[in-house]
Amino acid sequence: MIAQIRKISQSHFLYILFFNSLILCTVILWGIINYLLNNNSSDENFMAKYSFGWKIVLGTILAPFIETLINQWLVFKILRRYTTNINLIIFISALLFGLSHWYSVGYIFFTFIIGIFLMQAFIFWSGKDLSKYMMTVIIHMIHNTIMLILSLFIK
Repeated sequence: MIAQIRKISQSHFLYILFFNSLILCTVILWGIINYLLNNNSSDENFMAKYSFGWKIVLGTILAPFIETLINQWLVFKILRRYTTNINLIIFISALLFGLSHWYSVGYIFFTFIIGIFLMQAFIFWSGKDLSKYMMTVIIHMIHNTIMLILSLFIK
């Protein structure tokens, strides 16, 4: 029994680590591109009006549940009725995810890439003890938490 729990926990950890590593690479790439272009996106001003506590509630808890529900779960449920083309489903989901983060063109592109990773996590997760929805929410929460922490140090 304990061996099974360790095996399940280890597979969850590796899965979350893999997708967050991919996301972290895009974060680094985004930072480099943003630095080279000296582009200050307006997403900083959007979240600046909220206290740190509200940023935690909205950005790291509430947003992942709502965005995963709309941009992964709902898109998947609707599109699977009309197509079996997984790449098309991933693209449409990522596009909607990116467009829902309309703070700047650069940020739309950045979140489009994140949307690809989140939809891939949603589609390819096959764990039995955590649903596709909850695994994607957890990955999204970890990503948003990392981004919130980084925003404290990078201005």
